[in-house]
Amino acid sequence: TSDFIIKSAENNKDIIFRGQDGGATITALTLDMSEGGKAIFAGDVSASGVFEGNRKLHKTIGESAGDADGDIVYGGDIGSAGSTTAGTVYYLKSDGAWTQADSDSTDTATGLLAVALGANSNAGMLLRGTVTMNVDPGTIGDKLYLSGTAGRVTPTAPTTGVARLVGYVVDSSGYQIYFNPDNTWVELT
Repeated sequence: TSDFIIKSAENNKDIIFRGQDGGATITALTLDMSEGGKAIFAGDVSASGVFEGNRKLHKTIGESAGDADGDIVYGGDIGSAGSTTAGTVYYLKSDGAWTQADSDSTDTATGLLAVALGANSNAGMLLRGTVTMNVDPGTIGDKLYLSGTAGRVTPTAPTTGVARLVGYVVDSSGYQIYFNPDNTWVELT
């Protein structure tokens, strides 16, 4: 009739979960008590619900436009579910709709930016993380700026409009980027 409790009675002694994998004993999970109960998994972790808290991004993601890993919002959370194109950059308008962003307008270049992950915002809008773009934006290591072409990023800093760093190319194919729009921008005249 009370809670089931598992505890380590010794100071700073871990709780360890072990099992058999192909005849070998493995440590599947360690709860590190000297680190405040930090969970250390031996393999991947999967869940069917929503993840909250800190996380690491995958180094590689899928090759299709809109494949992503990171901070993602969905139509009902932020923005309306209007039509979008996967792998394209959008900004959140004051009426709650997502519209393609470009550096030629302070309205579209200075607000909340995201990369569409599908045909509408219900498929997800990546606010920050790794994502596959629908157009090759540059060479691995390139800094990326919001482009004057709607929805695109470019390794060339604009000379008019708004200069805003939005990420970096992280894959040799050029389509995969780390998207992390800077909170600051410069209006060029």
